[in-house]
Amino acid sequence: MTSFDRLVIGCIISLIALNGAVLVHDRLRRVLAANRPPQIVFISEDEQGIFQLNTVDPQQAQTEYLTDGTRDVIDYDIAPAGDQIAFSLSDSDGSHDLYLLDLTRRNTRLVVECVDASCTQPVWSPNGERLVYERRNLPAPQAPPGPPRLWWLELDSRETAPVFDDSQQLGFGASFSSDGEWLAMVVPLREEIMSINLRTGSAVTLDSSTGESPVWGPDNTLFFTEIDLRGEVLAVHLFQADLQTGEVKDLTGEDTLFNDGSIQWHAQSNRLVFTRKPARTAAGKQVWLVDDDGQNPVSITDDIEIHNGLPQWSPDGRFLAVQRFQITEPYAEPEIWLLDLENGTERLIIKPGSRPSWIP
Repeated sequence: MTSFDRLVIGCIISLIALNGAVLVHDRLRRVLAANRPPQIVFISEDEQGIFQLNTVDPQQAQTEYLTDGTRDVIDYDIAPAGDQIAFSLSDSDGSHDLYLLDLTRRNTRLVVECVDASCTQPVWSPNGERLVYERRNLPAPQAPPGPPRLWWLELDSRETAPVFDDSQQLGFGASFSSDGEWLAMVVPLREEIMSINLRTGSAVTLDSSTGESPVWGPDNTLFFTEIDLRGEVLAVHLFQADLQTGEVKDLTGEDTLFNDGSIQWHAQSNRLVFTRKPARTAAGKQVWLVDDDGQNPVSITDDIEIHNGLPQWSPDGRFLAVQRFQITEPYAEPEIWLLDLENGTERLIIKPGSRPSWIP
């Protein structure tokens, strides 16, 4: 019997004595989650050509289907506790519904049936009690969806309602601050990012015309991208905004011409990972790291024939899961690679596969 087995059995015995079977399951789930090997969730096609959710142990390269339905998985988000996944499924009429997958029980349930609408891009609140998602109305079956609006979903009651009372207020790319007090989003018609304090109702806006979702950083600062036009050269820079002071800092550098994006912040290491390429080039984007104050930028990859995207931190900050493909190969399939920041190695773990995310 391993030490982990003894730990689990000990938890079961103590919990039965104290609180009964319901609490046993809850505590046991947390123990198992804390001791499981790191897992990456991703999307790939099954043998029937249906896009499914999958998981892989990056060290053993062992994969497992999480879904096995007849409808394509469009996108997903993993709960902060790592025990559930919210995801959207396509339907034959062009609509999309929202589902929840319980990773412990491995069961799936419908939470929002979107009739005549496309409901996608679910985002968990930090306490795991509700979701924000994007809803686009469908004027007719198979017709292009309308503009995006943000909606709430209360998970206990399954009640869903618009984020804004004004039905004309558009928004997408939502993200919560780590304390759950702020909700940021892209406002496309005004070409800005709006951050709303959910406690006071106050709002802060930032100019941003790239359409890229904002990312929260330390002390409720916000990382985002914006176009920097220098003469005839269009670049995309990475900025940090302090919502309290209003200070905005160009982390890319005012005298540089780069296209930056795909930002992810790691709180424990106080670093950002992002992708970069020189402006006005056909080179693939490379993976870069920088301190969250803009200091010590360093390139992690350097093959201009490979395009890297969607870098995701492992919970401990040692690894990055990256989606990449060869830009010189027509119809190249996306691959998922593991970058080890401790020893500098790179390893292919999934081909084909897209949209990697670590289970917390």
